[in-house]
Amino acid sequence: MVSKRKFKIISIITSLFVISTLISLKSLNANANIVNSKPNFTITNLNASPNPAKVGEDILVSGKIVPGNFETSAQQKEIILVLDTSGSMRDEIKNTCTNDRLRYCTRHDSSDPNHHKFILSHIWVDDYCLEHETNGKHNTTRINELKKAAKSFIEKMKDVPNLKIGIVEYASNATKVSDLKNANDISLIESINGLRANGGTNIREGLRKGTYLLSRENNNANKTIVLMTDGNPTYYSKYDQLDDTDPTPYGTGNSTTSDTMTYTKNLAKDQIGARKYNAYSIGYGLDSNGTKYLKQIHTSMKNLPDDTDIKEKDGFFSKSDGSITEIFNQIAENIKNSYELKDVSLDINLNQSFALNLGGNEVKVGNIVYNKISENKSTGKIIYHADPINFSFIVKGSQVGQSQSILDNIDIKFLFENENLTVESKADVKVDIVSNELPNISAKLVSENIQEIKKDDEITIKYEINPEDFVYNNSSNKGEKDVVFLIDISKNKKDNGEYLNMIDTHVTDSIFNNTINNSDLIKTNTKYSIITFNSDAKRLFDFNYLPDKDTGSYENSINEKYIKKIDESGDKRDIGKALALVNETFNSARANTTKSIVIISNKDVNYTSNDYKNIINKGYRIITLSFNNEEKKSNLYNLHKALGGSDEDIIYAKNDFNNIRNSNFKTITEKLMSSVKYVSYEFKPVINLNLGSNFEPVAGIVRSTESGKQNIGIVEIPTIVYNLTQNNNYHAEGKAIEIKLKAKNLKPGTYNFGTTSDNKMIYKSIINNTVSTNIETPIITVKEEVKNLIHGLYNGVIDKEVGIQENDNKAFEIAQDSTVTFGAQFTLSGNNVDFNLNIDNKFKTVSTNDIKIYKVLKDSSGNSILTEITNGNRAIESQGDNNFKISINNIKESNQTSESDILVIYQARVKDELSMSQSLTNEIKFSNLSKSVNIITPQASDKSPSLPDLF
Repeated sequence: MVSKRKFKIISIITSLFVISTLISLKSLNANANIVNSKPNFTITNLNASPNPAKVGEDILVSGKIVPGNFETSAQQKEIILVLDTSGSMRDEIKNTCTNDRLRYCTRHDSSDPNHHKFILSHIWVDDYCLEHETNGKHNTTRINELKKAAKSFIEKMKDVPNLKIGIVEYASNATKVSDLKNANDISLIESINGLRANGGTNIREGLRKGTYLLSRENNNANKTIVLMTDGNPTYYSKYDQLDDTDPTPYGTGNSTTSDTMTYTKNLAKDQIGARKYNAYSIGYGLDSNGTKYLKQIHTSMKNLPDDTDIKEKDGFFSKSDGSITEIFNQIAENIKNSYELKDVSLDINLNQSFALNLGGNEVKVGNIVYNKISENKSTGKIIYHADPINFSFIVKGSQVGQSQSILDNIDIKFLFENENLTVESKADVKVDIVSNELPNISAKLVSENIQEIKKDDEITIKYEINPEDFVYNNSSNKGEKDVVFLIDISKNKKDNGEYLNMIDTHVTDSIFNNTINNSDLIKTNTKYSIITFNSDAKRLFDFNYLPDKDTGSYENSINEKYIKKIDESGDKRDIGKALALVNETFNSARANTTKSIVIISNKDVNYTSNDYKNIINKGYRIITLSFNNEEKKSNLYNLHKALGGSDEDIIYAKNDFNNIRNSNFKTITEKLMSSVKYVSYEFKPVINLNLGSNFEPVAGIVRSTESGKQNIGIVEIPTIVYNLTQNNNYHAEGKAIEIKLKAKNLKPGTYNFGTTSDNKMIYKSIINNTVSTNIETPIITVKEEVKNLIHGLYNGVIDKEVGIQENDNKAFEIAQDSTVTFGAQFTLSGNNVDFNLNIDNKFKTVSTNDIKIYKVLKDSSGNSILTEITNGNRAIESQGDNNFKISINNIKESNQTSESDILVIYQARVKDELSMSQSLTNEIKFSNLSKSVNIITPQASDKSPSLPDLF
């Protein structure tokens, strides 16, 4: 039994345990509900492709940024409603008007029953719609639906803290209806009620003034433009400044021209897209063309590629008729419930053997939009959530190895509530890097692999060079550019005689913003030089310019140090000295770049033909911007054509700086970009052949001049050019190579080109490594130049001629123990010959002294004279068993061109121990020619030999 005391202690302990557990669980639950007060991120789903990858090949690293939920106050926001109040907004729509009705005096425009009490002639109308100025049941209008939608939009924003709304209406021009105000400011509703429909459609002016209102307020606020239109743009302005000015409207008023769209899209991109403002567009009752135009304008505001198929997710809405209140309400919900994080980027910390393809370590992500998931009414704090964002970047590996870590970590950087923050993420992905010896180029021997020649014949060797196709991912393989700007800084005399400064901020800003700082040109690693001219010329910098640490990127440094400081001076425009500087400048350009000259000047530019003679026919692209109207007889036009420029590449600014800013320099950039293409890969293989001292180059090959390598013959193969076909596949055409050599008076025999390792094809690979592959070489056989061979019994010189009796298909009969003298005669074309003399071993052993070799000459009477060839010019070597190897060398006299007759005389004694009749055969043998002599011996013959000993 448990005592009461013990039970009490156990109860206390149990209670304490339960309390402790409850406190712990409460603490855990509290921790589980903790939400960060600032954005936080993790990196997931990292992948690298291809894997394995070759050294130097593009590796696409992809992954997801997973934003964590965070809690904060509502974001400061500013919204401008840019509303169409053109005449077409008066059009009726199918919806029945539901406005409030009243009893109304149409004569005195009053609903006051006591107005004008002394006048009895009132015209009272019951059930009157004040907005549409009619009574009874009637349809509503687009302007009425717009008012209801805009008021509903404002109503939804009334309780949103830190939010302001402004209103701009536009028709043929644009008007600020209301400055930015809190949504509960009654004047916003009053401004909307006062909207009236009349005039054309000048979307550009609406956007310009809307941007102006946003640009002059809180720089830390998240800014949004909501554009609404019911028609095609029919007017535009050329005025670029952000202010409240009412510029002259251009356009037809009833149709959309190319200039209307160009000016409107340029402003949308340069002012709204460049500032990264949020943008929504609402098309109301548009036809197909109107929808197309509005999509183009919206694409420019969002700074998206021109071919983007924009949808509601991109902020584009369309309604054919009826109410548009639901669209405005949807946009209102999107805006008020969102929190946009600006300028998110990844700071990639790569391992040592990897590098980002475009240089640096930063990958821009852009803006991340969070949506509200809950709100604490008591604290005013809101919890925001964002979906994961995909990202990717390209790296290249430089070292061979398995399972290499690409990353150390990734830092996510962003701007939050005017504070630059960084979130570190320990992220990594591994990849195998394999060697890269691309391309595979082989040399196949297509001529005979065994060639038989004479001692000093010409040899032809043919190879087929076969480049294999290869797949290689290299997104940075775009052609680099070198561009020279020739800028006229003189004063420009207009057609009416007035002077206009050639250079102002429109021009200098456009050179930088629209061309030099163009992201596509930056990706092609374009380099610049700027030359200014008036009565003289000055080169501001050349292609070798490098920015210092204080001036930022190459492009920004050029702008800050040079372009911004260009100013006009003088009224002479002599371009001659500037043209001379162009030639000098391009001498410092890179070898394989596309080279362009951009001339900015007036039609009256001065020059002579001598000024440009050194830069014509060089393949430079000539782009000219003329400040005047088109004139094909002007000096500037003639210079443009003389330099090789086409009519399509001369642009006329028409003395309109807005045109320069909004379209001309963008056209220049497009022309510079039009020649950008993937660069061909070029390889220059050489074949090395070991010629030794046996062969001499004739054609297609030269001996190396490198010390110690004079035996090597070098064959230059025509450049192998690989062009991109499709799917990163590169293809090159093969080449046929023919080499001619001459044998250097070789002795008969077999010759080759050294060892296998001596003969190779060598080239630099795609990553500039040396690739060396062995190639097959032919075997060369030198024929012995022997003819007229006879072999038999030697009879001496008879009737002026050497007498040798041949078998004539019948063996000579010789008695045993008889000594026989044999002779062999042949004609030798060359100076040397090797041959074998094989004497039957049934003869007694023959010594080398028993063999004599003579050169047969003729005296003036035609008699044969035998002149022995002595040891200095012949060698007789015994091989055993009466077999001999004989060499004859250098037997011709220095001035001898004729063939030589050679006589070989040898003596052999038949063995006397032969027990029966025997057959004996002697043979003289050259590499391709032989002759035998046969004798027989009678058994134990007492007869004398059939032939006497003559030797």
